[in-house]
Amino acid sequence: MGGQVMLFLAKLHRETEGGYSVEVVDLPGCFSAGDTLREALRNSEEAILCHLDGMLADGEAIPQPDADVRVAVAPDEILTAIHVDLDKLAVSNKTVRLNVTIPERAVALIDHAAKLAGTSRSGFLTRAALTFIERHGKAG
Repeated sequence: MGGQVMLFLAKLHRETEGGYSVEVVDLPGCFSAGDTLREALRNSEEAILCHLDGMLADGEAIPQPDADVRVAVAPDEILTAIHVDLDKLAVSNKTVRLNVTIPERAVALIDHAAKLAGTSRSGFLTRAALTFIERHGKAG
C-alpha cells in the first residue's frame, strides 16, 4: 500500500445464489460484490475509490469514518474494515503549498483552536473549510 491509507467499515453478505455482496457503511450508496470473499474485498476497494473520486470531482470532502458508529449486523453478515490507499484516487488528494494573507489576530485564534483540536494550522483550516462545504453544499 502507498502513503495515505483509510479504513472504511463494510458489511459482507453471503448471497444465496453464491458470491458476496458488500455495503460500505461509511459511504452510503457505495456497494460492491464478488464471486469469492477475496474478490469481493478487492472489488470493494475499487468501488470505494470510484465513489471517492466522484465525491472529489463534485467538490465534496472525503468523509472521515465514524469510529463511534453502531452497526446492526445480521447473523449471516460479516463486519470488516476495507483498507483503501488514497494515493490511488484519480482526482488528486495530494497537498498543495499555497500562500494566503490572514490578519494576525485571526492567525492567533486559528493557531489556538488548532492546538485545542490537536492538529496543525493547515489541518485545522482544511477541516474547517471542508466542514463548511459539507454543510452548505458543493464547492464550485
